[in-house]
Amino acid sequence: MNYINFPNNFGELEDKLSNYENSKVEDGMDISILRINPNSGLGEWAGAYNPIWVIRKSDAPGMRNSNFTTARSSEEFTLYEIKANKFPIGSVEHMGEFTNHEIQLHRGDSVYLFSDGFADQFGGPQGKKYLSGRFKDTLLELESQPILERQKLLKERFDSWKNGRDQVDDVCVFGIRF
Repeated sequence: MNYINFPNNFGELEDKLSNYENSKVEDGMDISILRINPNSGLGEWAGAYNPIWVIRKSDAPGMRNSNFTTARSSEEFTLYEIKANKFPIGSVEHMGEFTNHEIQLHRGDSVYLFSDGFADQFGGPQGKKYLSGRFKDTLLELESQPILERQKLLKERFDSWKNGRDQVDDVCVFGIRF
C-alpha cells in the first residue's frame, strides 16, 4: 500500500499523485487542504474549486486576511469565505499555480471544508438544488450547537431535503471547532 505524507502545497500533492504506479490522471480533483498550527491558530489553506468557510462570533475581531470576504452574517455569527482557484488538481488541463492563503484562527472559530455534493443535491418541495447560499445559512443556524450535534443535524437536513430522491453526488463536509 502506498501512503502520501501530508504535502506542503498542491504542487507537491500533484507530484505525489502522479508518481503512483500505473497512474494516469486525466480528470482533475476538486479539493481543499488546510494545515493549522494548534498552538498559534495560524493556518495555511489552498483550494481547487472548493472554498473554505470560517464562522466566527460576530463580536470577535474580523478576518485580517484580505482574501476573506464576509459571505453571510447572523446576529451571533459571521461566515467568512476564501474562494478557491478555479481549476482542479491533477488535471491534464491544469491552468496555473495554486494560491496558498495564510489564515489566523481564534479559539471558538468553526472551519468548514466540503465537496460540492451538499449544495448540488436536488430536493425540497420543488426539486431544486440546495445551493451554497442555503448551505451557508444552515451552517450559521447550527453554529451554536456542539460540533457532533451539527453533524447529526446536517445529515437530517440533507436527508429531509432529498425528500426521497437519489443522492446525486458524493457529499463530504469536514467541520472543526478550533
